[in-house]
Amino acid sequence: MDGAFSADESSGAIGAVARDAEGVFLMAMTRRLPAVASALAAEAEALRAGVQLIHTVTNGPVMLETDSLEVVALWNNRATQRSEFTPIFDDIQELASSFSSFCIMHVKRTANMAAHACAHFVASSAFEVWANDAPSFLLQTLQDDCNHVNE
Repeated sequence: MDGAFSADESSGAIGAVARDAEGVFLMAMTRRLPAVASALAAEAEALRAGVQLIHTVTNGPVMLETDSLEVVALWNNRATQRSEFTPIFDDIQELASSFSSFCIMHVKRTANMAAHACAHFVASSAFEVWANDAPSFLLQTLQDDCNHVNE
């Protein structure tokens, strides 16, 4: 999951890529956020969108990856600290309760390039979902991930 933010326009975008346990592409999505307050808010919205996306295809174990260490910390401390993202985290928790296991983990930006590419693709479409076959703009990034080019 990844969020993008434009301070000049107070807008953003989110991107999400779902893969199976072997790393095979399942689906991806991108969505424009016409009004968003911050980069952190875009990252939180990306997590919610990712859970909504994967909720449509599985109730098995789910690991969400984001390159936002701050949003992971907020998620991990949600029981003791209230934040402006509490409603988003509540939505995530409700959807995640149907998974056999669920976690949100931090990864380096280099491990999140596919979602990053989706978030930045949104300029050409307000909302798009791809299932089974990856969109052409994402193919090289997915191949690089599989070959560990960014490590």
